[in-house]
Amino acid sequence: MPANLSITEAAQRLGLTERAVRLRCASGKLPGARRVGRTWRIPVSADPRLAETPPKETPNDADLDPLRAVNLQKREAALRRAGLIQEAEKFCRLAAREGLGRTEALQHFARAHDLAFRSLQRWIRAYNTDGIAGLIDKRRGTPGHGHPFSVEAQDRLKQLFLHGNKPDLAACWRIVALEGKKNGWQVPPYDCVRRWVDKNIPLPTRVLYREGPSAYEARCAPYIVRDFDSIPPGSVWVGDHHQLNISVRHRGKWIRPWLTAWIDMRSRKVMGHYLAPSPNQGTILQALRRGVLAHGLPDSVKIDNGRDYDSEMFTGTTKQKRRALKKGYLDEAGISGLFNLLSIDVSFAIPYHAKSKSIERFFDTLDRQLCKYVPTYCGKDASQKPEDLNEYLKSREAVAEAFTLETFAPRLERWIAAYDNTPHKGEGMNGATPNEVFATRTSKRMADKRSLDLLLRVWSRPLKVGKNGVRFRNVYYGQYNERLVLCQGRTVRVSYYRGH
Repeated sequence: MPANLSITEAAQRLGLTERAVRLRCASGKLPGARRVGRTWRIPVSADPRLAETPPKETPNDADLDPLRAVNLQKREAALRRAGLIQEAEKFCRLAAREGLGRTEALQHFARAHDLAFRSLQRWIRAYNTDGIAGLIDKRRGTPGHGHPFSVEAQDRLKQLFLHGNKPDLAACWRIVALEGKKNGWQVPPYDCVRRWVDKNIPLPTRVLYREGPSAYEARCAPYIVRDFDSIPPGSVWVGDHHQLNISVRHRGKWIRPWLTAWIDMRSRKVMGHYLAPSPNQGTILQALRRGVLAHGLPDSVKIDNGRDYDSEMFTGTTKQKRRALKKGYLDEAGISGLFNLLSIDVSFAIPYHAKSKSIERFFDTLDRQLCKYVPTYCGKDASQKPEDLNEYLKSREAVAEAFTLETFAPRLERWIAAYDNTPHKGEGMNGATPNEVFATRTSKRMADKRSLDLLLRVWSRPLKVGKNGVRFRNVYYGQYNERLVLCQGRTVRVSYYRGH
């Protein structure tokens, strides 16, 4: 039996409250009682009843009684602290055999378990004094001590907070508090409401209602993870436009050039690209032609939903007609687009969904590794734009040293060549370069150059043949062509080379 008892143990044996025992200790009615820190140590000789052994309580009952009155979160935290204390005591006993003091041993233990040393000391004192009850968090949150929150007030807060205008939570709380006074609702303080929102309104819900479906798709929605190892090199190309974050001189003016590029989905190799003042069907054709001539035809392509890519020339149908095709009532077997003529399957990226277009990462790498080192770099947005850029662009020095489309193109070519020979850490790359992965291709689809030149012309929309032939761009063609005269009333297409 211990020579000294704690306040709790003495109260149990004397049949008094803990406060009554403390008062007796302070008044000297329990001889020999001494204060240690914030508690009292009472010798068993202070009262005959203290020497009696109290009825033995099973460990389970002794531990569960104080835990039944608290919520699950605090109960688990108290049990975790008790487990850490047991581990700490065991560590101290082992350290003592090595000649290490208790304080130093506890400091080592606290650092190893990412704990504050003084918190660990406080837990040990509380456990030695009051058992596991001393490890329970006494702050707000236990049943009966929290702030009530009326269901009506909760619903009103959700109505205000989950809105596309993204109102401030504090402002919403003030409105609910004012309405609560009129309607008799129970509304807790702001800090409690803030914690309630974090706990009861999931992040995906907040993003969807406050920032919209696009933000939800980008930040919270699950997406299909591609198995790159199952994609043969050279079989799937991804294409898109990108406006470079630099300024170059073109026809006496500053412009931000556009890069149209196709990359191989499996190897990340740049298959074909074209630099131009603006994106259009011609740049798409030129980039595709370069890629096909150098590396052959792909089996399928993934393209953007933009106006230039998703055009009738490429897909054989307009957006409206393609959507109708999905519903099963499009009957235009005679119309086929460029990719159909090349026996290439087409899939369309989800609008405004970066994960569906792997080429976006290539454009980010281009911006970080090349564009940022051009003197006329303007950044992705206003926050990244250099403060003195506008003044620099007005200077004669900037005009004299500026890149043009023609002088920047070779620098871009060199960077792309280096990019294709740089080891990649992306999924399925395993540290290999795009050229190394692309070299494992087992087959190559080739296209005849003359046929390719014909197919990569720009094709007009269907035009009706009239008395004066076909009117295209305010000019009539074929007025005296015998074959075209026989097609009056029918629809035809006009093909032409870009720039002609």
